[in-house]
Amino acid sequence: MMCKLRDRYPLISNIAVEPAAGQIKLYQDLATKMAVKLNGITTDWRKQGLDEFRRAKVESGDTTKYHFISSIHSLYYVDDMEDTVKWLYEQLEDGGMMLIITVSDDSGFWRLWNRYKLFEDQLLRFCNSEHIREACSKQKIPFTNYKQKSRVDITDSFEEGNVDGQLKVDFLAHVVDFHSTASPALQQELLEYLGGPECSERKDGEVLFDNDWDAVIVTK
Repeated sequence: MMCKLRDRYPLISNIAVEPAAGQIKLYQDLATKMAVKLNGITTDWRKQGLDEFRRAKVESGDTTKYHFISSIHSLYYVDDMEDTVKWLYEQLEDGGMMLIITVSDDSGFWRLWNRYKLFEDQLLRFCNSEHIREACSKQKIPFTNYKQKSRVDITDSFEEGNVDGQLKVDFLAHVVDFHSTASPALQQELLEYLGGPECSERKDGEVLFDNDWDAVIVTK
């Protein structure tokens, strides 16, 4: 994305908001590797969640507006999704654009989360693209929705002792070490649901998880 923006705009000031130190390091390493292509882009690395970034910005009196905001699978981790969408829109310059990506409201991912709400905790609050569209419509924020089809091969999640498969289940459920912390009955139930038609397609011996996501493009 940054390379595409750099092709059009020679100078870019970028703020990267990410609470996980490991993910920031991966981002920094990639930026270093692509330094030539990213020439002209300066990045301010913020090890913060979106709520934390918002509080710090408000408390410091920072009134900076932005030409482009991307929120990619991040609104699951805010205290109030609807209010956050409103606040992000307010941070846009006139003529600015915002990209919000979440799981699609008719995806296997959402059906999984909607069935197993017990996986929500104080950090994670499930939402989907319909919730984003409703939040925008309620606040008269103009948007366009683009649905993106996506399938993920989770066949190895059904292989006993397969570490990669176990990590995929951890990710889908958003539970660390699900295979060792959940009861055998819950593990069996979840795997059956993951492999069923509500969440996945079966083709040529593979189990393909319905990972459809939506991009909501907001303009100001």
